[in-house]
Amino acid sequence: MATGHERGSFGGALGFILAAAGSAVGLGNLWKFPYLCYRTGGGTGPEGTGAGAFVLSYIAAVLLLGIPVMLAEIILGRRSRQGPVGAFKTLAQGKRWHWVGALGVTTGFVLLSYYCVVAGWTGEYLVQAASGTFGSITPEGANTLFSTFLANPGKQVGWLVVVMGVTMLIVAGGVSAGIERMSKIMMPALLLMMLGLLVLALTLPGGGQALAYLFRPDFTNFGMSTVLDAMGQAFFSLSLGMGAIITYGSYVEKRELVITSAFSIAIIDTLVALMASVVIFSILFSFNTTMEGSGISNIFTAIPILFAKLPGGSFTVVVFYVLVVLAAITSTISLLEVVVSHFIDRLGWHRRKAVLLLGGAITLLGIPSALSFNVLADYTLFGKTFFDLADYLCANWALPLGGLFTALFAGWFLARHHKTEELGSGPFFRYWQFTVRFVSPLLIVGIMVWILLAA
Repeated sequence: MATGHERGSFGGALGFILAAAGSAVGLGNLWKFPYLCYRTGGGTGPEGTGAGAFVLSYIAAVLLLGIPVMLAEIILGRRSRQGPVGAFKTLAQGKRWHWVGALGVTTGFVLLSYYCVVAGWTGEYLVQAASGTFGSITPEGANTLFSTFLANPGKQVGWLVVVMGVTMLIVAGGVSAGIERMSKIMMPALLLMMLGLLVLALTLPGGGQALAYLFRPDFTNFGMSTVLDAMGQAFFSLSLGMGAIITYGSYVEKRELVITSAFSIAIIDTLVALMASVVIFSILFSFNTTMEGSGISNIFTAIPILFAKLPGGSFTVVVFYVLVVLAAITSTISLLEVVVSHFIDRLGWHRRKAVLLLGGAITLLGIPSALSFNVLADYTLFGKTFFDLADYLCANWALPLGGLFTALFAGWFLARHHKTEELGSGPFFRYWQFTVRFVSPLLIVGIMVWILLAA
């Protein structure tokens, strides 16, 4: 088993907050949150509707689900000084809870293999943006460009290797010199670029309308589906259930305040999603267009069209794709670290050995996902390609189950002194204890039922 020195640690609270926020801020903040706001706000419906009801539901979900489970994961990591498996094994007092941690490590392994494929798309589109491809592109041209790119197996596998290579290089540098150092560069850069795009968007004719649309609490299209969508987005957006926050929490020194850190991470994650929504809605309303499609492909088919309409569109689309690349890489780093830390903790591997062997294995597993859009497109299981099946199992089952049992363990089985030494024993502890015991598990079960019914 590795010693604390071999594991490393964050140099301070800022490093942890930025690294964990980087894990949370991903492609979902930039496409799914704006899409859900647009859909639940009646984007295709009558004039006068707004997304405020969804935004309020999302904030409530963050408070009742996101932050309580995040605090549970941070506490498990910091009290044990171990990754997911070691955390449950150390703190479970002889009971067999380590399988929850093993689920998190396995989920991180599989999820990273196909997430790197999508992250590779962001690299390709950054290159395309920098070369001026999107200067006068049409909707038909954007769709053709994306389809042609997906159909190219060489590019799909090539970008998978590039993204994994960059991720491995950063993680091999260690917690402080690699992950923390790069997070302190990438996250401020991401936030500054998003802020710049926001300022530009608010100068457009539709800027004011975008703000009103996003925050107007119109309940015309409000229903249980709105609440469940908000809960699901809050859970998945904060990187819960996969062991990433447990792993990063294990690198946090005792002097740092976990409550402040958890709220800071959630605030950063939410602000990025809200800013992205304002930017996209400002363009939509300024140029009298609509948001088509519901998948991540929007980033690669709709976004180029939208930004091409802006003054200086060739430059702003480059800025946007740099932002998207940073969001993707900060997420891939955390996923690889979950897997690497397990082998460092439990088997005593040196970090570089763990990164090289595990990164290579994840890359190999990612190849079938990269080929699911071309040479393996016709090979399916239960009607799903390899990419779709991996995503279905991770997103619909592994992550919610990991979050559910983490909440139950922290709320009901973790020794009280571990919790009060981190959170105190005052009103906030009582709020957290109640939510993590009752509210958060019920909400996660609701998400899983909603996923099943929507299938």
